[in-house]
Amino acid sequence: MCEPSRGLRRACRYACRTGGLTNESWRLAGTGAKSADEQPIARMLKQGGYVTGMAGKWRQVGETPLDWGFDEYTTDPTAGGWYWQTTHIRNGQEVTVPEGTYAADVIQNFTVDFIRRHKDQPFFFYYAMHLVHAPTLHTPDSPNDAKDGAERYDDNIAYMDKQVGLIVAELEKLGLRGKTLIIFSGDNGTA
Repeated sequence: MCEPSRGLRRACRYACRTGGLTNESWRLAGTGAKSADEQPIARMLKQGGYVTGMAGKWRQVGETPLDWGFDEYTTDPTAGGWYWQTTHIRNGQEVTVPEGTYAADVIQNFTVDFIRRHKDQPFFFYYAMHLVHAPTLHTPDSPNDAKDGAERYDDNIAYMDKQVGLIVAELEKLGLRGKTLIIFSGDNGTA
């Protein structure tokens, strides 16, 4: 499931150790990992002099990425299906974007901006892409007459691949690729 998979990355411990075994356990009060009880990777790296950022999916019981050690973040106000909504949360503030803005591009732009601004210092960035996660909706690159649903899965994969490629290209352009570790992993959010 998606929330335990992402929780594992934040807490650096298996879900069976944190209590975050299901999507519901992360939302229910008193269950799931709490930042005060864990040694989050972002907090540990901050102690080592890294600037930390996060963009994308976040769902934590009453806590924000700031609580888990991230200096900056942007996320959505929903659990999923945020692709064409007009609001997101940036560093605790709700931000409205124009109608027709693709949320995956908001996340991508925030990520690239963070990398550019912090290129001269050690940084850790957790990029929890919404792609590819249900619901499967059209992307900006889908055909104009595209209907949402399972037939858009390939479009979502292609858009995700395009975005990962743009991040790698930006790291190359900034001369950071040789000293940047990229870990690519799914969150088990879609078949």
